[in-house]
Amino acid sequence: MYERILIAYDGSKESERALEEGVALAKTLGSHVTLATVAEPAPGYVGLAAMVAPEEPENFRQYQLANLGALQVKAAEIAKANGLVIETTLIEASEVAGIIQAATSLKATLLVVGLRPHIHHVEWVGTVRQIANQAKCSILAVI
Repeated sequence: MYERILIAYDGSKESERALEEGVALAKTLGSHVTLATVAEPAPGYVGLAAMVAPEEPENFRQYQLANLGALQVKAAEIAKANGLVIETTLIEASEVAGIIQAATSLKATLLVVGLRPHIHHVEWVGTVRQIANQAKCSILAVI
């Protein structure tokens, strides 16, 4: 049914729950699992810092990639402790575009994401809604 599961992971408590649910489901179904983490573009102030420290944007990028890579190692260890070996991918893009890119390139049949609570009128424009508008696979939003 869900041969290729993609778990969106950023280290937040919501993505921790998505990891837990995705791993449990994959074990039950015998699915292949990839964990995707998105390295978003640097905030604007990093560009401003480049005016006085030209190396700063690349320093920020390397710091971000190292931290996200460490999160992925931790997540892979959690999955392994639960009896599942997973692959990881790190994508440099905006959050939604990166997750869609990963789901498309990996031919995911299920995308597992953590659902952050939003105030009622924002619920329909949140990240999961934006992903759902573009995804070509099923989505499991974990609360």
